[in-house]
Amino acid sequence: RHSGLQKDVFSLYRILIRQTPSTAQARTSLREEFRSHSDNVGRNDFKRIEYLLRKGHKRVKLLAMDGVSGVGRTKKGDADADAD
Repeated sequence: RHSGLQKDVFSLYRILIRQTPSTAQARTSLREEFRSHSDNVGRNDFKRIEYLLRKGHKRVKLLAMDGVSGVGRTKKGDADADAD
């Protein structure tokens, strides 16, 4: 059984997989980003998880805009600085 926050993460992942261009590189990059966050963010770090969810939903909005073909990945240090 999954918590509400876990369901939100799964939902965001499914949405991003559907909206990401179907190139192998884009999908691989998305998977790697989710995997790296799952390895680096603690299960009980709700504040950080909610921050990453908001960031992901912004990415969904960007991908839905006309003329946007993809969204780049931020450097690891940039995301850490924004969370504090």
